[in-house]
Amino acid sequence: MLQNKMKTYIQHLIEEKTDAIGIYTTEKMYAEKNGFLPENVKVEEPDFPRFAKAYLERVNKETEELISAENPESFLKEKATYVKINKSEFIYIESDWFDYVGAENISFEHDDVFSTYKFLLGLKYKKAKGTALKEYFLQKAGGDSEKFEVLFNDKDGMWDVNFDSALLADFSEEDALEEMFEKLYSFLFQLAEALEKTE
Repeated sequence: MLQNKMKTYIQHLIEEKTDAIGIYTTEKMYAEKNGFLPENVKVEEPDFPRFAKAYLERVNKETEELISAENPESFLKEKATYVKINKSEFIYIESDWFDYVGAENISFEHDDVFSTYKFLLGLKYKKAKGTALKEYFLQKAGGDSEKFEVLFNDKDGMWDVNFDSALLADFSEEDALEEMFEKLYSFLFQLAEALEKTE
């Protein structure tokens, strides 16, 4: 799934290019590793953040009512501590980038009971991927199964997942939301790669 999506994405960039294609490091390394980035194509890092066009909401935790849709350019500069300070809210994000790695309905919140930051999302993988999916999270959690929950939702045909931010490499509550969501994307990209190897 990931490889086909990345091939299509890069081919589209090549067809539209003027003198160079703008591609982020994660995708560039993946394309080079899998041999579908032509050697004659000049590549440069885009000069705008990955989630500059994301759709963002602040939502009431208790009622799930929309508080406000936010401008990503300014709001993503807030620190991750935003949800700790504003305890009654969670942040919801939509982006085409998360579609590439099979993720949707992504929320970020602070768990006041356990004093941890949490991600909640849906993953569009087949039920048969369950063992590999759980193994990935268990490895990232250092064997601590209390730090994540992975359940298949038969109604939606996808995996309902929630996990502790500690599973992300180098997560810090001082991260800007922009940086934190980039780390989440990298985490999910690695998951998509790992699941691809099980096919």
